[in-house]
Amino acid sequence: MIMVVTHQEELRNQLTHALLARGHEVAIPPHREDMLTVLKDFNPELVILDLYLSDPSGAENLRRIHEHRYAGAMMVLSGPSMMPVVKDIYASGVGVSRVVRSPVTINGQYDFGDLESSIQTLLGEVRHRKMYHASIAQRAYEIYETGGRREGHNMQDWLRAEQELAGSLGPRTRVP
Repeated sequence: MIMVVTHQEELRNQLTHALLARGHEVAIPPHREDMLTVLKDFNPELVILDLYLSDPSGAENLRRIHEHRYAGAMMVLSGPSMMPVVKDIYASGVGVSRVVRSPVTINGQYDFGDLESSIQTLLGEVRHRKMYHASIAQRAYEIYETGGRREGHNMQDWLRAEQELAGSLGPRTRVP
């Protein structure tokens, strides 16, 4: 699922339509102040947040999402006038996965070319991370089972599973 947060109604409508046409589920907060409720209720894999939001700002909404420990991908829509804000966001470490230039309109239609490729890349990364964590969980449970189901060793089992899987990937492979 992808959550779209923007004040631009036409952008939101066209983006939602394009995402639905490509088979994605889309969550749209009815009001910007409902963003965290929708985030909690639906736990989207990707949030697309327009930095041009106001009251509260896009940057403030981003901080709020980060404070709620959102673990999915975060894409922000920006433009040249927002570069100082983007620099501050990256410096603050609030978990932005990608900054994409806000789409431009051509004859009233938004061009989502750059946005679409970024969405596919980020969704692939999120799904890879989920599969990796599921593999760790499965291996940690196997370690627990073979270790006689000893209680109180969850962390050690998890770390051992992580080490084993990281070792099986080879020394140059990095998985988040």
